[in-house]
Amino acid sequence: MNDEQRAAIEKWRKRQIYCVAVGNVAAIVFLMGIALGSNLILGIGCSAFLICLGGILAGGYLASRAAKSSSP
Repeated sequence: MNDEQRAAIEKWRKRQIYCVAVGNVAAIVFLMGIALGSNLILGIGCSAFLICLGGILAGGYLASRAAKSSSP
């Protein structure tokens, strides 16, 4: 694996960590929306959580592709 591919994988790993952190906050907001009975807060939390989940999955897919492309 060359340095460029390693840097790309590290970049996606860092983004995944940030997405997980934001996803955790979004899940808390979602649960607060349920507890408070507020559909607005619930919708915001759910939307943010789904966006973060998509980001995590996309980042994992792209990182695995970058790792596979380095195979001889």
